[in-house]
Amino acid sequence: MGRENNRLRQLLEETYRKKIKLMKGQDTITWFGLIRHAQTRWNREKRIQGLSDSPLTADGESQAARWGQLLAPFAWDRIIASNTGRALKTAKIINDGLKDVSLFD
Repeated sequence: MGRENNRLRQLLEETYRKKIKLMKGQDTITWFGLIRHAQTRWNREKRIQGLSDSPLTADGESQAARWGQLLAPFAWDRIIASNTGRALKTAKIINDGLKDVSLFD
C-alpha cells in the first residue's frame, strides 16, 4: 500500500503543478476529482449493489481516511456525493481529512 500511496501522491502533485501553470493568464478554470465510494460489505462479497445500500467495511473506512490524507495538500472547494449511505460515509471520512470543505449530497 505504501508504494501505491506514494505513486498516487506523486500523480496528484504533478496534476496540481500543471493546474497552477494552466491557471496563469486564465480567468477561470474548473477542476474536479472523481472518487468512487470506498469498499463496502457487498463489494467484498462481489455482490452488485445498484440502488441498494451496503455499509462500508473497516477496510473501506481506512481507504477513505487515506484518500482524505492524500488529497489534503490540494485546494478543494466542495465535495458532492450521492445520497447512498456508502457514498455519504466515504465523503464524510474524506472530508475529515480535508478540513473546511463544504459537503453536499
